[in-house]
Amino acid sequence: MTPVAAVLALACYAAAPAPLVGSDVHRALRGEPVAAAPARQAVAEAARGAAALHSRGRCHGR
Repeated sequence: MTPVAAVLALACYAAAPAPLVGSDVHRALRGEPVAAAPARQAVAEAARGAAALHSRGRCHGR
């Protein structure tokens, strides 16, 4: 088997890569309705909560 044939055979059996964008992006590009994004306040609160967990040392299995 040639190297090119071997690579082609591996490519046929490899799993398809994950899409770069989600289905919501595709729907928005087609002009279909999509769910609203979270409010800035909710995102800010989630970020503060994650920062508080990190500062307490709960991140990375500590």
